[in-house]
Amino acid sequence: MKEFSCLIIDNIGMLSSLYSYGTIAYVGGGMGTKGLHNILEPAYFSKPIIIGKNYRGFDEAEKMIENGIKKILNALELFIKKLPNYKKPEILENGDIIIRRIKPSQSDPPRNIKKRSGKQDTGI
Repeated sequence: MKEFSCLIIDNIGMLSSLYSYGTIAYVGGGMGTKGLHNILEPAYFSKPIIIGKNYRGFDEAEKMIENGIKKILNALELFIKKLPNYKKPEILENGDIIIRRIKPSQSDPPRNIKKRSGKQDTGI
């Protein structure tokens, strides 16, 4: 299998034994209306899984996405804590993540502006 960079299979019953060879897995059925295929097989091998947008009603997919989003939000929260003037990340119903900037108040001290080679550095 190492000689291939991409392997596309259209056969029933082979995938569970092939997922271990891959780097990522695209699991079909999530783009149409017939239903998402089994995502537990690539998950068993700890492979990143790409699926379509129609995964609602498939408990495994919903739980994996929810857990993945929680990990992303936790990482973003840690990152945002290091940046001044930003609120905790929010997740919208459509899955978008929003990070809102806090407007500086009049009492906030101005940021230091340093000159380097004739240009102003705003610290951004």
